Amino acid sequence: MNLTKYDIFFKVLETKTISQAAKDLGYSQSAVSQTIKSLEEELETTLFIRQKSGVILSKDGLAYLPYLKSVQASLDNLRTKKQEMKGLDQVTLRIGTFTSVSRHLLPSLMEEFIEMYPNIQFELYQSEYTNIEQQLLEGSLDLGFTCIDAIHRVQYQELYYDEMFALVPQSHVLANYEVLSMKQIAKYPFIQLDE
Repeated sequence: MNLTKYDIFFKVLETKTISQAAKDLGYSQSAVSQTIKSLEEELETTLFIRQKSGVILSKDGLAYLPYLKSVQASLDNLRTKKQEMKGLDQVTLRIGTFTSVSRHLLPSLMEEFIEMYPNIQFELYQSEYTNIEQQLLEGSLDLGFTCIDAIHRVQYQELYYDEMFALVPQSHVLANYEVLSMKQIAKYPFIQLDE
């Protein structure tokens, strides 16, 4: 894949050092530095502040960050579209999900999909319900699984309705209820998944 200056910018942002970014990308340190300098000249500002421990975004870098993310997302979408135009061959689908979906729902769906399109690769990103929509909007995900309450700005398709159960001993005071509210449950210590 031909990397753009935006790809390189985000790799430096991710690694927080020019040397590590260069190593990860298989570029020379000088080439990465020159690319960042070129982007800074284009924007007529300094994007990174160089420190002994690495680099951090400057004030202007922080201000430009949402716009750079938007450009990067558009480039990623353009690359994806290019792959789609060639057919579903050697494409990587980036999927945002949470534990129960990635353990119970996705394996069989991915297996079926790979039977139809054997060259497809999947990248799964474990995330919070509330982050998946934003990652879709930024273009860092191609597909996401979340709960309907966390969706406000993207199109979605409801796949299934999932009930939650509280398990208590028969002698527990809550065992007599058919339905429980979170307010009732919150009065007692309980264990739940992080998500």
